[in-house]
Amino acid sequence: MKMHGQGYDGGSLMEGKFKDIQAQISADYPLALYVHCACHVLNLALTTASNLPSVRWSMRTIQDIITFYKGGQKHAAALKNAVLVLFPSYSKITLVSLCTTRWVERHDADRFVELFPAILQTLDTLEQVSDPDTSGKADILCRRAKEFEFVVNMLIIKFVAALMLTLSTNLQKVIKNLVTVCDLIQDDTRLLESIFADKIKYSVCRNLC
Repeated sequence: MKMHGQGYDGGSLMEGKFKDIQAQISADYPLALYVHCACHVLNLALTTASNLPSVRWSMRTIQDIITFYKGGQKHAAALKNAVLVLFPSYSKITLVSLCTTRWVERHDADRFVELFPAILQTLDTLEQVSDPDTSGKADILCRRAKEFEFVVNMLIIKFVAALMLTLSTNLQKVIKNLVTVCDLIQDDTRLLESIFADKIKYSVCRNLC
């Protein structure tokens, strides 16, 4: 077997220099140099960059809503029915959990945003059920989801994650074109630097409206 490189996400069992996986592989294949997974590094950088309390709270709210719908068959069925009524042609009717260490996976927030009207409608409905646990949680989540700050952060999360998705996908390819990756990094950097330009502000405002 020929091996010319190895990369992992930084787990202690994988990247240790003496006894762990990369050390054992390096002992048998000296040319298989170890590097920290570039896609994981990107996610770690984005996670660190998103330390604003309001953004963290919005991410937590999204995850709490997803957990609520995944936590009971009645909750999931109510959301499914609302989606079928509001978006009869929409094929993806379930919500996807967000990984806390893979920021770019928040491109799944696209589905959350697309289903947001159905999510709110279902939470409003579940507030009226007789079960106090369900109605109480639905009421709290509905209030959090209707906050203006949450809606703005949700759209920003979607925007940035979608922007980084192409770069993240290229970083995970077995054979990477470094020129392409560098070009993508430069393009994303330029766009992020213009994040406060009027055209970006107006874009977000249009989505809000």
